[in-house]
Amino acid sequence: MNLKMTAAVCVVMGLLTGCNDKEAPAPVSTPKQNQSAQTPPATPEKPAQVIDTSVPLNQYQDLASNNGKPLTYLVLAKAPGATTEDKMGYLSADYLATSDAFKRKDIESAQWPAFEASLKSYAANDYYSLPISGFGVSSVLSMQNVSVGPYDFNTHSFPLTSYGQYCWANPVRNAQGMNLQVKPSAFPCSLQVNDSAQARIIEEARAKGSLDLRGTLYLYIPEADGNTAVGQIVRGSIDLVDQQTNQVMANFTM
Repeated sequence: MNLKMTAAVCVVMGLLTGCNDKEAPAPVSTPKQNQSAQTPPATPEKPAQVIDTSVPLNQYQDLASNNGKPLTYLVLAKAPGATTEDKMGYLSADYLATSDAFKRKDIESAQWPAFEASLKSYAANDYYSLPISGFGVSSVLSMQNVSVGPYDFNTHSFPLTSYGQYCWANPVRNAQGMNLQVKPSAFPCSLQVNDSAQARIIEEARAKGSLDLRGTLYLYIPEADGNTAVGQIVRGSIDLVDQQTNQVMANFTM
């Protein structure tokens, strides 16, 4: 009986030893995530806009000429996505006057080459001028609703204000519904007058309501978004005029 039990114990021990001698399964390796899949590729940065301040003022194209139509050309030339048909609708009165598809096609064939050449010239140019109409309302495309505030004795200047936070940001819009947005820049919102005698005369006219602000803004406009051309002021020539005498009281070239 003892021999049988001893043999049984040996069999059991042998089985246990066999289980312990088996190699442990190798750990399952988790594949590393692809780094390029984890981090999306960087979007290429838009090249920095470089303003050429050496462009002569007489080479800035006037946006107010021809009832403000240059602004329409500028927007259509700079804004992406507009089709030839869209552009013809803005540029050709004949095209807009008919809904006949065949007539429109004939008008496009005849007129589009000249329009296309003009649009290319606007696309290649980033420098434009715009008159200033001061606080009055003018039928001419211009920067309007800019007023002269009371003389500031701390800064020795007359502050310029408008409806927005930036004095030159008042919306400009032509008859065809095209807009110009002037972004804030380093161009000043004040007119420096250090001569106290001159400042006194200007302040007297301002207080009487006879002071008018006129001049020209010179803008850098490299792009458009939808129906809006977007740019900033590079330079400016500003006159303070006595409305009663039409005399220029001070000129500022900035």
